[in-house]
Amino acid sequence: MLGQVVLDLAACVVIAALASRLAGRGEPSSRVFVAALWLAVLCPFTANYTAVPLTETFAILFTALALASFVALVVPQ
Repeated sequence: MLGQVVLDLAACVVIAALASRLAGRGEPSSRVFVAALWLAVLCPFTANYTAVPLTETFAILFTALALASFVALVVPQ
């Protein structure tokens, strides 16, 4: 379960970076990053998934990584 906590926190950071990349015009926005990080960390659904050994934590992380890589390829700097 400790590994799931680490993966969930990594997913929160990836989600915040993705929101920052999509909201910023040319450069990432730190205010958006912090707001998205707080929203991702305080989400009760992902906290519930982390409390017990389930596969949803992995699904959230890999979905966020896939979306971040897609945005990096498609959205111009």
